[in-house]
Amino acid sequence: MCTAIHLNSKHHFFGRNFDVERTYGENVIIIPADYPVNLKYNNTSKTKSTILGIGVVSQGYPLMFDAINEHGLGVCALRYPDANYNKNIENKHNIPSYEFILYLLYNCSSCSTAINLLQNINITSEEFSNEFKPEPLHWMICDSESSFVLECDEKGIRIYENKIGVLTNGPDFKTQMFNLNNYKNLTTDNGKTTFSEIIDFNEYSRGMGAIGLPGDLSSMSRFVKAAFTKLNSTNDYINPKQCVGQFFHILNSVCQQEGCVQTENNMFDKTLYTSCYDLDNFNLYYTTYTNHRIIKINPLKLNYNKNEIVKLPLIYDEDILEYI
Repeated sequence: MCTAIHLNSKHHFFGRNFDVERTYGENVIIIPADYPVNLKYNNTSKTKSTILGIGVVSQGYPLMFDAINEHGLGVCALRYPDANYNKNIENKHNIPSYEFILYLLYNCSSCSTAINLLQNINITSEEFSNEFKPEPLHWMICDSESSFVLECDEKGIRIYENKIGVLTNGPDFKTQMFNLNNYKNLTTDNGKTTFSEIIDFNEYSRGMGAIGLPGDLSSMSRFVKAAFTKLNSTNDYINPKQCVGQFFHILNSVCQQEGCVQTENNMFDKTLYTSCYDLDNFNLYYTTYTNHRIIKINPLKLNYNKNEIVKLPLIYDEDILEYI
């Protein structure tokens, strides 16, 4: 179960909490421009720009969890239990779910070009391998100006404008947005007393205007809390580093602590990593569950082989600065 946000102010960032019960051997992945990847139904394609993201490489193929390209287009996949993929459809571009992120980042430079391309695609449930079987997913697509959500049902794909720039898991995005009506009275101050005029209420604490804001770890509650936190947090910093820090604070408000959400396998979800992509400058910032230090990856400054996929292991060792 995951949470993604799009921060759009003086600076533009996009990223997510990756909440899972186990590691998949994920890496920071850099796919150089013009590197050929064998797409399922599109033969061998070459990227028009470098792609930067997090995922796994299996059989030489990059399976991306979230990523951006040099044009500033970002895509992430989140588990969505109600996803309904169709079989191959004639006269459509049939895209396996595992390939969707690469397909968009290979072919699009903005949300508008992505939306145009999506009008003629069909997402299928074909498996990549026995190890990586198809997951029910929906996707968040962002550039510096806008954000969209794509979901699949029995009638095909559904595309929703995402003005609040938040996505979690189920239920569907329309239901999540409708549910926000139940929290319209939340406020960042202590709020106006409307309960009764004959009771002398004692404002014993700051922040009482947000009483009723969900604090549990379910996907619908995380959607509400992430939306309230993101929409009300200061994020118009002139210094982009401050904005990066605030981005992590927002996602930290809905992160999952190991031991609090038990899975069907008698394991526990945790926020394995948090990613933050700079859509203006093509950088990736990330933290992991066991390393809170923000780590920056700038592929334009790295010296790497432009003829192969680059894998940089995520850093999980806790980095504690000891004051001496």
